[in-house]
Amino acid sequence: NEIVENNLKPALPPLELAEEVPYAETATLQVGEKNLKIYFNEGDTLYEVMDRMRFKNQLSFSGRDFPVLGFFVTEIEDLKEGDGKFLFFYINGTQAGLGISNYKLRAGDWIDWKLEN
Repeated sequence: NEIVENNLKPALPPLELAEEVPYAETATLQVGEKNLKIYFNEGDTLYEVMDRMRFKNQLSFSGRDFPVLGFFVTEIEDLKEGDGKFLFFYINGTQAGLGISNYKLRAGDWIDWKLEN
């Protein structure tokens, strides 16, 4: 029994691991009583991050896109607009006046979703 050495390079990691993007920043997304840590890189919009989470089945939401104002969420997780109530998001305690596609996240942001009259 002869031992044969080879000079093969190690196999590449699976494709899904090779495509993972390291995120440099974190923030918190609060939906009702649920707090989620979100990961992003500088320049990412809230929509981009939430859409990645939706793709991975970590978050559910839907809404409408307005040309100048951006994407406005009408339903997120168990919160849904209706009966005179509307969804608003707050950035570090201040109500946002723009859509999630126009808001660029900053490290440490606290995004809070609320259903209000």
